Amino acid sequence: GTNPGAVAIDPSGRFMYVPGGSTGGNVTGFAIDSVTGLPSPLPGSPFATGDDFPGSAVVDRAGRFLYVGQGNSIFSGSIAVFAIDATTGALTAVPGSPFAHFASYARVAALALSPDGRFLFTGGQGIGTYAVNPTTGVPTPVAITGSSYFFGLAVDPTGRFLYASDFFGSVVRGFSIAADGRLTPVGTPQPIGSVSRAIVSVADLVY
Repeated sequence: GTNPGAVAIDPSGRFMYVPGGSTGGNVTGFAIDSVTGLPSPLPGSPFATGDDFPGSAVVDRAGRFLYVGQGNSIFSGSIAVFAIDATTGALTAVPGSPFAHFASYARVAALALSPDGRFLFTGGQGIGTYAVNPTTGVPTPVAITGSSYFFGLAVDPTGRFLYASDFFGSVVRGFSIAADGRLTPVGTPQPIGSVSRAIVSVADLVY
């Protein structure tokens, strides 16, 4: 599609998934050549997401599920959840997908998973926390934190903290993650410049 906003690669490095952006509601799957790194479309690709403007994606560490955030405006959005075929990389929507986002301004602009796969975090208007069913991958709403707009989310490798790029505040904000997935602000927001969208946490650093 055109204007894709994310790339998600499974933990084995064999498969890559790219949400279609502003072209329809789909995600394109690719097999990655282990020698050249070149991608080739998977059979059956692209896969329908059930909503418009898919623009964020994340794969759990076990390589079992793909989550795609989407929404055709700031006022509506959803999360598509797919089971990943471990052999072919093909996607199958889990029952009930896509799941309506529960924020007031509901477009899902970013996604992040806790390392253990128990919690899914969504960016957009506020940060949403979902508890993830370990068997089905289905997300259940827990809480919304904050009211600014967040385009980038990253969980640190220990799973204790989440960092978010605040689009309107031009800062990166830190949050501690409670046992139930709820977030509490921690530290001092740090300036990162305007229109910051992408963020990643590596070891004890945040980029």
